[in-house]
Amino acid sequence: MRKRGMADDDPAVACLDTDVLVVGGGGAGLMAAVAAARQRVGVAVLEADWRMGGTTALAIGSVTGAGSVLQRVAAIADSPADHYADLMAIAAAGPPGAMNTALTQWLCEQGGATIDLLAELGVSFTGPHPEPPHRRYRMHNARPTGQAYIRTLEQAAGMLGVTLLGGCRVARLLWDVDGTVDATVAGVATDVLAVRARRAVVLAAGDAAADPTWRAAHLGPWQDLPALNPLARGDGLRLGVDAGASTVDDAPQTGVPSLRFAQPPHLAPARGLFRAGAIAVDRAGRRLGPERKRAALCQAVAAAPGRQCYVLLDAEVAAHLATAADDAPPSRDGWYRTGKAYIATIGERAYAYLDDCRGQPWFAEGATLADLARATGLPAEALAALGAGPDAALRRPPYYALGPVGVWTAFTDGGLRVDTAMRVLRADGTPLPRLFAAGATGQDAVFLGGHGHHLLWAFASGRVAGASAAALPPRA
Repeated sequence: MRKRGMADDDPAVACLDTDVLVVGGGGAGLMAAVAAARQRVGVAVLEADWRMGGTTALAIGSVTGAGSVLQRVAAIADSPADHYADLMAIAAAGPPGAMNTALTQWLCEQGGATIDLLAELGVSFTGPHPEPPHRRYRMHNARPTGQAYIRTLEQAAGMLGVTLLGGCRVARLLWDVDGTVDATVAGVATDVLAVRARRAVVLAAGDAAADPTWRAAHLGPWQDLPALNPLARGDGLRLGVDAGASTVDDAPQTGVPSLRFAQPPHLAPARGLFRAGAIAVDRAGRRLGPERKRAALCQAVAAAPGRQCYVLLDAEVAAHLATAADDAPPSRDGWYRTGKAYIATIGERAYAYLDDCRGQPWFAEGATLADLARATGLPAEALAALGAGPDAALRRPPYYALGPVGVWTAFTDGGLRVDTAMRVLRADGTPLPRLFAAGATGQDAVFLGGHGHHLLWAFASGRVAGASAAALPPRA
């Protein structure tokens, strides 16, 4: 079959035939590939980066869902209906925006099966762990971080014969006369790869957090913030729109700025840490704030030199932090049961206490403020001033520093509109033939507030998108 826009005699065009073509090699794309390949069809994954991973590889690795085997082993009675009710409680307390409640409820119904499939494939979890306002322990954390999902899914894909191609950024989608989709993919340098998908294409290329055009249209004063994933350029969204897809641009959490440690996996300092008395300072040791108002603190950090800060605390604040002795294993729940604070959400353990931070590149401590200054590079005079006088913010040794911490665009919500089979929809609600989407690309207006829901959506939507694509009959 001749493809429009491709010369048969062009030596730069390499051709690949497959049944299901997945655009994007992050968590959603790899899960789609595995799900399709399990139906005994040919699958190829095209990833713009040289390595598989996407934003999932940067995640701490929490997945929140109801009805998993791990919950049953821990004698936790839970249900998708309870999960959905708790998720709506989070939504009610957050910013307004479009929400697809039916698709959000569908997501909650996929939780247990999705987590159990990940465990079956080889992901090792801790937990379940608590996360208010959830009334049940349902947060599952991969060991050691979100990279475990990528390693496990990449290995499963390889064993199933999936073709994984890195360094292949999709340029455009071309339509055949019968409405099916071909993809022309930009390869390395001047190479071009033409892919023929006999059954379907799955768009799973992430969100648009790093796309300048999207940022200018949606982020307002935050548009200059760096994206946590610089390759989240909205390729899948652009391809879907070019194909005639409808999009959601006003999801509740779209482009919300986020305080994150500069080093991967980019943990977020807990709000409770500041309520316990921790402070934020810029590189010159000047105090930023107000620390307890997250939006105001983000603005202060964004205006600080290097757009970075350090979080400082002393022994008095540390005394208000939970410790492992407060936990009731296998859950990391001491902070929850005692009302104490924790440092940050973290891979594997779910919540980091002070002892978990030692040895991390973003942690320093000192017996004196001068020692802390030497360990962090912060000015000794400025730290000494913070420890002086009746209103001193740093009163009692030892002293601790976390950072540097930057302000980022971690992700964008919204995306291509989809149905529960992950078919991409036009504005009139009809599906585009043989085109599916998963993960952030096909996020529609699903509400994903709180920890663990973005990854749950990535894997649940990827699983269904891959299976739906593989179930289609091959075209002639």
